[in-house]
Amino acid sequence: MWNPARDQRIAAAFAAAGQRFAGPASSYARAAIERYVAQWSVLRDATCRAAQPAVARCLDRRATELDALLVRWERGDREDLASASQAVDALVPVERCGSPEVDAEPGALVPTAQLRAYERRLAAAHARFVAGEIEQAAADLAALDRELAATPFRALRAEVLLELAGDERDLGRPDPARDHLVAAVATAETAGAARIKALAWIELVALAADDGVRLPEARDALRLATAVIEHLGNPAELAEQRDLSAGLLALREGDHPRALELLRPVAIASSLAVTDRARRLQILARALVASGDVAAGLAELERAEHVLIEALGPDTPQLVFVYNSMIEPLDYLGRQRDAIARGERALAIVDASFGRDYPRRLVILDNVATIYANLGELDHALELQREVISGTTRVRGPDSYALAVALVNFGSTLVDAKRYAESIAPLDRGLAILSRLVRPEHPVIATAHATLAHAHSDLGHHALAIEHARRALAIREQLSTGPGYLAYNRFLLAEVLRAAGQLPEAIALVRSALALPLAKTGREGELAAQLRAWLASRATVARSGTDSP
Repeated sequence: MWNPARDQRIAAAFAAAGQRFAGPASSYARAAIERYVAQWSVLRDATCRAAQPAVARCLDRRATELDALLVRWERGDREDLASASQAVDALVPVERCGSPEVDAEPGALVPTAQLRAYERRLAAAHARFVAGEIEQAAADLAALDRELAATPFRALRAEVLLELAGDERDLGRPDPARDHLVAAVATAETAGAARIKALAWIELVALAADDGVRLPEARDALRLATAVIEHLGNPAELAEQRDLSAGLLALREGDHPRALELLRPVAIASSLAVTDRARRLQILARALVASGDVAAGLAELERAEHVLIEALGPDTPQLVFVYNSMIEPLDYLGRQRDAIARGERALAIVDASFGRDYPRRLVILDNVATIYANLGELDHALELQREVISGTTRVRGPDSYALAVALVNFGSTLVDAKRYAESIAPLDRGLAILSRLVRPEHPVIATAHATLAHAHSDLGHHALAIEHARRALAIREQLSTGPGYLAYNRFLLAEVLRAAGQLPEAIALVRSALALPLAKTGREGELAAQLRAWLASRATVARSGTDSP
C-alpha cells in the first residue's frame, strides 16, 4: 500500500494543489506515514513469528484504514489535502494492536471477502468524515449499518454505530447520536467487544458536554466507562479519553476546579500528535475561560497556535480552529479588534484551503458578526449574519440545526438593535426548527426563548414575555447549567416581571441570582455587578414609591 510510486503520486498531488499549506502538510503527512508503516512492519513481522492471529487481524484493519486515506490523497481534492495532518494524526496507533483490549470478530480471524468489503467501507466513510464531508459520511455509515444488521458481524456493526454517532454529533443532531451510542453499547456487549463498549460510554459522557443528553445519564455513563476500562487493565489511551470527557462533563456542570484538574494532564500528555495536542489545549483553554481565568485561557490558545505553526507552518488549515477559539476570550478581555482580526485570519485560511462553501466557515463568520455586534456595529453584524443564513441554507439545508442557530443569533442582534418587531419572525422560525431536531431542554432552545422574552417585553407583550422567560429559566435549571447562565436567566425573568408590574417576585429572583457562586471576574463578575446595581436601584424605588424602566 505504501511504495515509492504511490509516494510520488501523493507528493505530486500536494504540489499540484498550489496552496501555501501544501508543502509543510505534505512533508508532515508523508513523514508520519513512513513512521506508521515502519512500526506496522515491525509488529507484523513479530506477530507472524509468534503466531498471533488476533493481532494480525488488527494490523490488517490498520492497513485498510491507511489505504482509504491514501486513496483520497492521490485524488488531490483540496479538502483532503487541507485536512491531511489531522487525518494522519487520527490513524489508529499501530501499538494498539499489541494491547490486550484488542477487539476481534469472533470466528473472523480468517475474514471473508464480505467482511473485508464492509471494513473497507467503514474506513472510506471515516476518511470522508475527516475531510469534512460529514453529511455524506453519515449517509454512508447509515447504509452500512442497515446492511450489517442482517449479518453476524456484530463487533464491526458496533464500530459503525460509534462512528455514525460522532458524525451526528458534529452535525448538531444529539438525539440520533445518543440513540446510536446506546445501540453501539448493546451491540458491543453481544459481540464481546469491550473496547468499543468503553468508547461508546465515553462518547455518551462527551455528548452531555455538548448538551446532547441529561447530566444524570452522563454521570452513569462515566461510571460504566470507568468500570469497563478497569476491566481492561486501565489502558492509558482509554483512560485519557475517559478523563477528557469527564473534564468536559465537570465543565458542563460548572465545577471548574474539577474540570481543570482533569483536563490539564490530558492536554500535556507526551504521546499526543500535533493536531491532538492543539485540540486538547483548546479544550483546556475553554475550561480556563469558563472559570474566569480568561488570560490563562488565551495563553493556552497561543500555545496551540505555536505548536501548529512550528510543525505545519503559518498557513495550515488546522489554525482555523485555534483562531476561532480565540475570538471569545479576546472579546472578554475587551480586545474586540484583535478578536475580529483572528476571525478574519481564520476566514482567509478557510477560503484559501477549502473554499467559501466550507460549512465551518459560516460558524466563524457568525462569531465575527457577534463581535461586531458587541462593538455596537450592528448594521455590519446583521449584514454578516444574513450571509451566514443564506450560506447555511444553501450548504446545510432549510431545516438544519446550523440554520436554526444562525436564525437565533440573527434575532438576538436585531434585539440588540432595538428592532424588536423584526426579531420575532427569525426567532420563531429558529425555535420551530429546533423543536423538530432536538429535545425540548436543549440550551439553544433556552437561548431562543430568552431572546423572545426580551423582544416581547419591549413590545409590551408582557404575558408572552413572561411565558418565554419562565421557559428559558426552567430549561437552564433542568440542565443543571453553570451559575452564570442561571443568574442571567433569573435576571431576565426579573426584568420581564418588573416591566409587567410584578416587582416583589422580580426582587426575589435577583436576590436568588446573586446567591449563586458567580465568578468575581469576566462576564460573571460583570453580571454580579449589574445585579447588585439593580437591587440598589429597586431599594431606592421602594423608598420613593415609583418605578421606571
